[in-house]
Amino acid sequence: MAITCLSAITFLNRGEDINLNLTIFIFSTAVLAYNFAKYATLPFAILRKQKAVLIISFFSAITAIALVFSLPIKLFWWSLFFSMLTLLYSFPARPNIKNFRNRFGVKAYLIAICWSGICVGLPLLYLDVDFDFRILSDLVEIILFVLIWLIPFDIRDMDTDDKDLGTIPMILGVRKTKIAGSILLSIIVISTLIKNGLAWNSIYLICLLSAFFLWKAQKKQSKYFSSFWVESIPIVWFLIECVNNLRG
Repeated sequence: MAITCLSAITFLNRGEDINLNLTIFIFSTAVLAYNFAKYATLPFAILRKQKAVLIISFFSAITAIALVFSLPIKLFWWSLFFSMLTLLYSFPARPNIKNFRNRFGVKAYLIAICWSGICVGLPLLYLDVDFDFRILSDLVEIILFVLIWLIPFDIRDMDTDDKDLGTIPMILGVRKTKIAGSILLSIIVISTLIKNGLAWNSIYLICLLSAFFLWKAQKKQSKYFSSFWVESIPIVWFLIECVNNLRG
């Protein structure tokens, strides 16, 4: 849902109507990619018991395949590229090397790049806009936001994740990671000021909300702190943009 909201925001920020086919396509591929990354490496005997996951994945795949034919061909090739990254995230290219997920320090950056490429890249390709500073800024902003939003998850999982993953909190420690996240938020604010001047932008509120959850994150956190509240930030952002657009 979060990645779908971010893709819709890309349309709204450009003053364009949200393309329903592309949005549903992104939602379906995101569900499929998440389930694939999480469950594909499980033994078949365990995987076959995950009936709900298999059914959801099946219908997500059917929906994505049906919709891809209604989209421009360049979106297909762009989606195929990120599908290959998702595949390599779970499975190594060769038996004697690690997959991307288990390579030291790679996981968060790969997820952030994929999110940015899908929720910003796909809508902008569909709109056929020329590449400029604003597009580069939009792509980088989402990469930075995703890195920040992943920090509470990585802090939560510090004691259970394999040390070879080399997540940012494992490398820097909790406090320095929060400081690094705050610096990234400052970069987003400065970039927005450069683009829009002193005019109010909803991104400032999202930065404040992200900073709040960033600094509240602890190793011991409630069940819903990261998996619900932090993941809800893009949804809140989308709702704010919808209200702004209704106001005109």
